[in-house]
Amino acid sequence: TIYALPHLEITKSGPLEAEAGSMITYTGELTNTGGTAAGNVVLVDSLPSGVTFISSSQSAVYDTVSNTVTWNLGTIGPGVSLPGWLTVQINGDVADGSILTNVFTATGEDNLGNPVPVATATADTTVYTHPLLAIEKSGPSTSYPGHTVTYTIQVTNNGGSAALDVTLMDSLPDGLTYQSSNPA
Repeated sequence: TIYALPHLEITKSGPLEAEAGSMITYTGELTNTGGTAAGNVVLVDSLPSGVTFISSSQSAVYDTVSNTVTWNLGTIGPGVSLPGWLTVQINGDVADGSILTNVFTATGEDNLGNPVPVATATADTTVYTHPLLAIEKSGPSTSYPGHTVTYTIQVTNNGGSAALDVTLMDSLPDGLTYQSSNPA
């Protein structure tokens, strides 16, 4: 699509999962994909409840009442991209399984002072306060009789607290005989 007038687009990313009390960083990029400059560009990040602003790129202004971070970016020429980041801390009292939705909104004007279409982007982060175990297993896809096959298994706790009394059981298919493991 070709835009003759200014056209703002935002990309945004952040962690899919985090633990209560941790600091996380959202990154993004604002681009004018239009054919002319966008003036009076303002980018506003509406922080979800449950997070506290820590820092950002490009001298943003934090409003504690509205829980927003605002960047007054001025004029952005055609084809110009501005990368940025924002760090927040997740409050320790956020409930387990809560989904925090962080929203970016960009506004601007064309050279006649008319508003350009509003650009938005979101990033969702699920917060965990309890243990959340994940398992990754890898090994060869083929083998032959009499050959030793080695599998690698990684257990990770992505949650917000320690997992106690963890037991890992690997069920071997018919045709395989257990030889050894580490740990035993």
